[in-house]
This record gives sequence, structure tokens and C-alpha cells, in this order.
Amino acid sequence: GRMIATALKPKKVAVIGGGPAGMNAAITAARRGHAVTLFEKTGYLGGQMIHGEYFSFKWTIRDYRNWLVEQLSKNGVTVRLHTAPSPEEIASDGFDAVLAATGARFTLPGSIDGLRDEQGSALYPTCWDIFGKEAELGRHVVIVGGSETGVETGMYLAENGHDVTILTRQDELAADASHLHYITMAYLKVGEDGYTTMASAWEQYPNLKGVTNATTYAVRDNVVFYRDRDGQEQQIAADSVVICGGSAPNIADAMAYAACAGEFYAIGDCNGAGSLWKCGRDAWSKASLL
Repeated sequence: GRMIATALKPKKVAVIGGGPAGMNAAITAARRGHAVTLFEKTGYLGGQMIHGEYFSFKWTIRDYRNWLVEQLSKNGVTVRLHTAPSPEEIASDGFDAVLAATGARFTLPGSIDGLRDEQGSALYPTCWDIFGKEAELGRHVVIVGGSETGVETGMYLAENGHDVTILTRQDELAADASHLHYITMAYLKVGEDGYTTMASAWEQYPNLKGVTNATTYAVRDNVVFYRDRDGQEQQIAADSVVICGGSAPNIADAMAYAACAGEFYAIGDCNGAGSLWKCGRDAWSKASLL
């Protein structure tokens, strides 16, 4: 209780976006005694935590998301789903404060040719686009980008019967994952010599393999072209290609609300947070200022 002090004056607060940052901010503001309305443009609360609904090994994320939804209700937050209010609507509703948690979007890297058509539309899905739609992908899937996100996506697809090849520029798969993370030390593997070692999660899947030191430079008609560690040009044909090449903060979407109330804060991934822990901390600290 001491970490969340009661506000001196109750305020009318709008939170734009129902991901982890938005939910945490709404809960903190409500606990401080403010009247909070949370607006979420989709029908789902949780934002990027949606992968917890699909990845069997992400049950902790699913549980945390469900706990946040429960806390919104317990703390009296008004939730408006399927609602994307304009800045004009927020301004005319007389809010004292606005917390914008508009998140980040998955991007197609500009360094790879052939990812968009002449009109600029994406020709290949990102890892974000395939949750719950993996049945629409072909048998052999090549994932371009072997970050923690790319590898977890590969594990999800492997679990669902796809043959998966992950290409990464790094020396190892999931190079950005903590070495205390589930993904890097998932299970005990007995080697041919009889000794037991901690093995990475993806090694459990015979239908998942990684190609390291691979720099992808083009994708054409589901054929991925890359340079290997020696600079030699290689190619790999796939039934489907998924691009996992990073994300960009939706800061412009957040700043559209900057003049809608006397107090304004951009929080979470739209502010460059980049992890669930940072989103929660950013949301708590900004909501504590109201």
C-alpha cells in the first residue's frame, strides 16, 4: 500500500491503450483515488501479451495478463473496448490527465529487398501477424530474424507441426535473451557421453533448426537470399516466410493526445520501454505523479 499513495485531489483520468503499460497505469491511478477510463481500440486487453494465449510455454504471461484484467475490475476502472477516441473527443470530455500507452508496431526491415509490393504493402507477415493463424502457413516456414521473439515464434510453429528454419545474423539463436531466461536453459539434456547439461528450449524440437551468421538481403516468391559467415551467397526455399525484424514505437499516436488535458504522459513501449518490466515500472511511476 505504501508504494501507492492516495492522491491529494481525485482527478478524471483517461488511459489510451490497454496493453501492459496502459493497464498498469490505470490500476495505479485508480488505487490512488482517481476516476479512470481505459480506452482500447481492439476487443482484447493485453497488447503484445496476446502471445501468452497461444504459446504453451508462456503460461506465466497469460496468468499475469489475466491478473491485470482482474485488477482493472477490482479497482473500478471503466474499460471501453473497440474504442479509439479522437484527441478532440478526449479533450471535450473534460479529463484532467491523459496517459497514452499506444505501444509499438512490428516493422519490416528496410535492409531486405522484396518485403513490400510497389504500393508499399507488406508481402510477408511479421511474427505479430501469425498468432492464431499459423494454420494458414505452409509446412516449411523460414523465420527471418532469430531474436528471442523470433525463436519463441519458431517454437510455437514447431509445436503446431511446421518445419521451421530460423535465420539470424548473430552467433547464436536468441542472442538477446537473458541467460537466466527459460528459453536458454529449458531442460536437462543427456549427451552421448552420459553427461547432463542445461539445454536451450528450442533444442527440444527436431523440426526446428537455426542458421547463424546469416545476413538476409532479399526475399522473392518465398525464397530467402542471405550471405553466410564467409560472405557467400546462399538461398533457402520456403512454403511461407515470416519476418521478425524489430519494432518501432508508436510515439506519434501518443503525442496526438498531448494537448487534450492539463497533464499528459506517454508511457510504455510508445516511449521506448521495450520490455514488460520496463512498461510496468514506467506506468507505475507516471501514474504516481497524477
